[in-house]
Formats: sequence, structure tokens, C-alpha cells
Amino acid sequence: MNDRKERPIPTRAPSSVGRRAKSLFWASVRGCLVKFHSYPKNRARIEAASLRGKIERLPREVDGDVIYHDEPFYVACDVAGMHDPEAQSRLLEANAEAYDTLIGEADPR
Repeated sequence: MNDRKERPIPTRAPSSVGRRAKSLFWASVRGCLVKFHSYPKNRARIEAASLRGKIERLPREVDGDVIYHDEPFYVACDVAGMHDPEAQSRLLEANAEAYDTLIGEADPR
């Protein structure tokens, strides 16, 4: 007789972030890479897609949705290798109006 209990197969909780919101987020990350970090559009697309793929392939027990609680600007800074929070803040302050415009263009509602 087998007394061993079967463990349930872990399932990923459904994402709390909708598909459209994710698409807008990554469009904004790409835009920031181009506008504020001088990435060519193709490189920005590749880098953003690479990070998005990594986020979407995280183990089931890791909540990848947490990235969507950050500003796309800061995610783009990290992708571009700018990890110093003070440098990120200075760049955002110097470009706040341009960033607001970029975000508005990503979601023209």
C-alpha cells in the first residue's frame, strides 16, 4: 500500500496586470531607451523583449508582476546599465516633461 501523499502541481497565479497594460509598459520602456539612453529603436526593442521574456519565464513561485509597479523610466535605466538611483532621479528631473509626453504617446486615451 502506498502511503505517500501526492504533492499538488504548483500553478502560476493569474497575472494581475492586463495584456494591454503590459504592452503599454514595455512600449514605454522601449521609448525611454531610445529617447533618454540613445538606443537605436531595434536595440531597444530587442533589450525590452529580452527582459520581458525573462520576467514571463520566472519560476511559478516568483511574482513577475512586481516589475509593473515600477516606472518604465526606471526599468529602462536599469536595462541601460544606469543603476544609481540618484543618477536616475537627476535624469528624470531633467526630462520630466519629455517623459510625461512619452507616456502619453504610449497610451493616447
